[in-house]
Amino acid sequence: MNATHHFLSTLTDIAGHNFHRYGLVLNGQHEWQVSTAAWVAESVTESQQSEKVFQLGGEALAYADLSVGYNKGQQLLGQECGLLICDLRSDFDANSFSAALGCLRGGGLLLVFPPSHNQSSLDGQWLQRCLANLYQLYQNQIPNLSALPSRHASSVELYQQQNIAVEKIRKVVEGHRKRPLVMVADRGRGKSSALGIAAAQLLQTRAMHILVCAPTLATVQPIFQHAERLLDSAQVQKGRLMLGDSVIEFIAPDDLLKRKPNCDCLFVDEASAIPIPMLQQMVAHY
Repeated sequence: MNATHHFLSTLTDIAGHNFHRYGLVLNGQHEWQVSTAAWVAESVTESQQSEKVFQLGGEALAYADLSVGYNKGQQLLGQECGLLICDLRSDFDANSFSAALGCLRGGGLLLVFPPSHNQSSLDGQWLQRCLANLYQLYQNQIPNLSALPSRHASSVELYQQQNIAVEKIRKVVEGHRKRPLVMVADRGRGKSSALGIAAAQLLQTRAMHILVCAPTLATVQPIFQHAERLLDSAQVQKGRLMLGDSVIEFIAPDDLLKRKPNCDCLFVDEASAIPIPMLQQMVAHY
């Protein structure tokens, strides 16, 4: 293992141990950036076979499970990855970049191919200053291991807030009726996961019908994935999970308001992407 690979392996290990997301800028020729990112991708997917590699911007890399244009980061919403590669060599869109970052799970790595064009513009200088705050790796330079973060103590309860959220979701069904719950958190903090965990727990108590409403089915896949993980005997179809007489199923916002089907609980995920008048109608009816 050479010095660069040792540096990358150490950073990956620290990120996983600390359950913290770290950003690394790859400064060098594009061929070196691609090969270096490929080594990280192989290392990450080998350690966890179900791990995903997402790419934002640039020509799609062979080892990326999902690749979108530099201004299409919103298409990644609701999904998770352990490695996010952002190619900023030609173009940069702040909103798209922010949306994509929300897909990076705790313990994951962000690899950045920095802009290759002149950074004399005000926005270019701003981006350059922001990228300077991330960890740096330079081609043909021995990396500085002392610059890496330290390993945190492992006594912190990582999922304490999520456990509280799951309990509050259950109380919407099991507690006082007609009392909606609003969950607010930054992207990538586990809101969808909490919905999936709570849904699985609810289905294990009694037969019930849970509707999951969101702009697209792709954005709510974590809900179904976490529910399926906790329900061994569940049958899963596209946008639908069944367990005995119980069901969790996806429904689009316009279809929900058109048909207004009965349910025991309605989950609305990615609510910020749904027009407020539609949200008001959902709350008023359900």
